[in-house]
Amino acid sequence: MSEVSVLLSVDEAVGRVLLAFSPLDTVSVPLSDCYGLVLSEDALAKHDVPIDDNSAYDGYGVRAADIAAAADNPIRLRVAYDLAAGYVGDAPVGPGEAVRIMTGAPVPEGVDTVIGFEFTDREDWGKLGTDPRGDSDQDRAFVNVVGVEEKGENIRLAGEDIAAGDVALPRGTVLRAGAIGVLASLGISQVPVHRRPRVGVVPTGDEVLEVDEDIQPGKVRNSHAWALAGLVDHYGAEAKRYPIVPDNVADVRAALALAASENDLIFTIGGVSMGDHDLVKNVVGTDGGADFWQIAMRPGKPLLFGDIDGTPILGLPGNPVSGLVVFEQFGRPAVLKMLGRDRLEKPTVSAIARTDLQGAGKRRMFVRVRVARVDDGYECWTTGEQGSGIMTSMAFADGLAIVHEDSGHVKAGQAVTVQILDWTELG
Repeated sequence: MSEVSVLLSVDEAVGRVLLAFSPLDTVSVPLSDCYGLVLSEDALAKHDVPIDDNSAYDGYGVRAADIAAAADNPIRLRVAYDLAAGYVGDAPVGPGEAVRIMTGAPVPEGVDTVIGFEFTDREDWGKLGTDPRGDSDQDRAFVNVVGVEEKGENIRLAGEDIAAGDVALPRGTVLRAGAIGVLASLGISQVPVHRRPRVGVVPTGDEVLEVDEDIQPGKVRNSHAWALAGLVDHYGAEAKRYPIVPDNVADVRAALALAASENDLIFTIGGVSMGDHDLVKNVVGTDGGADFWQIAMRPGKPLLFGDIDGTPILGLPGNPVSGLVVFEQFGRPAVLKMLGRDRLEKPTVSAIARTDLQGAGKRRMFVRVRVARVDDGYECWTTGEQGSGIMTSMAFADGLAIVHEDSGHVKAGQAVTVQILDWTELG
């Protein structure tokens, strides 16, 4: 790859990055471990769901013809037996008869309607035996029906949710609670999914200390790697933090080779700008392939994209805010694509700015903002100072307000598009 000296637009750079990624191979995981992963094969139904016609209501299974006049005159029916969920009636229900039935119980032969308890006088309550199989020999229990239901009311039909042989969930389905419930209803306990990406996070720089080391003049703690690894895990990948790599070509080369052998994607932190000690871009350019890009965005202008031994590498700026914003624009969609997702854009809302939002001239500005719901939508305001080293500006941010290139500033009272960082924070 060759070095690119012109400013690339954010959109063009995202497109180039995503060309290097595709969904990862299929693995089989237990149903308990598949939340948030993506189905890599169609899930076929081996049986109907539900498997039989069953009651959607607690009440009485009847023949609609028997109760057609009940609105004017109560209809007295003999209660043949009672039937709980999980059991099957052992006898048809004939004309003039009813079966006391609970929600989920299979509808016996002869029943075409279920009428709720509230439309009866419940005269039989307590008279029948408690055996849910309906084995009571009590045959003198009756119920008076005082309301009418249409034929078929309160009966769930076999296969009305999923029919045997259907594709219950197509490949590409993101497995959240509802989809996992479908798989469970079909008896699928091992789920074919695209595996989670393994992502290496490699911090670099002589100035960086680990979080439990005493701070020293001229040093900074390794906040960036910890924050980045948290984001990687949040989006469904498996992050591995590597030790801090000093500014030494041999050490950088060895660290990147190791990370390349163990991961599907590498994020480096620092070493990708124009300084004398920015070694990552030189090592990647020598040992692998590298494009060093200047992106028309702020924060986060420098970005290295390339590979080491065939493993893609994204070199992030050393400033932590810049790195996290760059990750949201480039790293996040790469991770999601490897997971098999097809919706890669961050969710956005239109919000009214409560404070002025500074632009960045010919570069796209991502302003860290708080977001709040209001009656007619959303509003936002800055989290304070927007310097690329102000980590608290990210800590208190719900979103990134986008001030587009050459659009000047967004004035208080104007609408702005905001990328939502985490919807749970707006709940």
